Amino acid sequence: MFTTNDLLCSNKNAQDSDQELTYLISLNNYNLKFNKLPVIGSEYMIFCEVSTDQPRPHIPAAFRREIFERYHRTFLILVFEALSS
Repeated sequence: MFTTNDLLCSNKNAQDSDQELTYLISLNNYNLKFNKLPVIGSEYMIFCEVSTDQPRPHIPAAFRREIFERYHRTFLILVFEALSS
């Protein structure tokens, strides 16, 4: 399992060579806008989709499952804590 810092570093490095991200940026689609934004509390800058008021990081395919698992586990822990109190 990755630490958060490992995941950020790996995500940033994966973004640099991600063909899907390169393709999305090259589309010049006015509905999608990508900018590199700083990650608060780290030295990393990652590509985020910024067409809305809430920037969303682009997660390369190799990390999507790991990100999903982390959020899913966190959510389940919160649910179980709420049910047990």
